[in-house]
Amino acid sequence: LSGLLAYLLLHRFMARLHTASGQTGQDPGLLLKVDGMSCQHCVASVKKTLEGVETVTEATPDLASGIVRVRGDHLDFSVLVRAVEKAGFQASRAPND
Repeated sequence: LSGLLAYLLLHRFMARLHTASGQTGQDPGLLLKVDGMSCQHCVASVKKTLEGVETVTEATPDLASGIVRVRGDHLDFSVLVRAVEKAGFQASRAPND
């Protein structure tokens, strides 16, 4: 179990390192409109939920607009929507995406 945890942490760290340095072929990101985020706890919940999806390296929610920018490899819109809905929120494709 410890080995698996170490592997997952290293994998996430390397993905973020590559993202920060711009050395990855990742999609530029996907914008989701999330309804129901009304406080910072909601924002943290959505962020944690989306970053728990294997292909997501970063989720950046904005409480004021209800928009979440999701970055990662081979993002699947339907998988992201299901994850957000499982957390108790409604998600759709953002108008600018």
